[in-house]
Amino acid sequence: MEPYRSDILAFYVFDEAYESAVLNNVPYGTVEAELKEVCTAIRARFPNVKLANGCQPYSIVNNLNLTMFDWVGFDAYGSSVTQLGIYLSTLERELAIPTSGKRTFIIPDAYSPAPPVDPASAADPTVNALSAQQPIYEQLLEAHASVIAVIAFLYNSQPGLTGLDKMPTVQALYRQWFGRLQSGLK
Repeated sequence: MEPYRSDILAFYVFDEAYESAVLNNVPYGTVEAELKEVCTAIRARFPNVKLANGCQPYSIVNNLNLTMFDWVGFDAYGSSVTQLGIYLSTLERELAIPTSGKRTFIIPDAYSPAPPVDPASAADPTVNALSAQQPIYEQLLEAHASVIAVIAFLYNSQPGLTGLDKMPTVQALYRQWFGRLQSGLK
């Protein structure tokens, strides 16, 4: 890793740590202590590299400690722009943004638990629902200066989840939007 050290932008430490704790009956204190230990070890070796984590609104609503991370993303799945904006504002307060210098990112709802009937058709209800959410993420991005990225986490299909790789219409929409974002054309 040493020859590439200057190329490392961030470490994604753990995805949904507190949510995983609930599923596995692990006390929050144990998870938090382990996260802090890992973050401390990474910071000792890579002091200028950002530490990132993702969470569900569950962690935000319960005010679980995410302050050890520089960038915190949340799974912005299936909610209105108003509700997602409330989650994001709560997260920004928890992270003391903007004074802390920390930032957030959004993980859009980019999958379906059931395969669409016609994955290439914008008229398919699943395809339509996922496509209709893109403006919600764009509104959040515009309204919250703390947001530094939008990441379609479940981009590819996996057992039990149909990803954008199997929904070309939604994939094309996201690719077009991400292309505009990369060009700075929000």
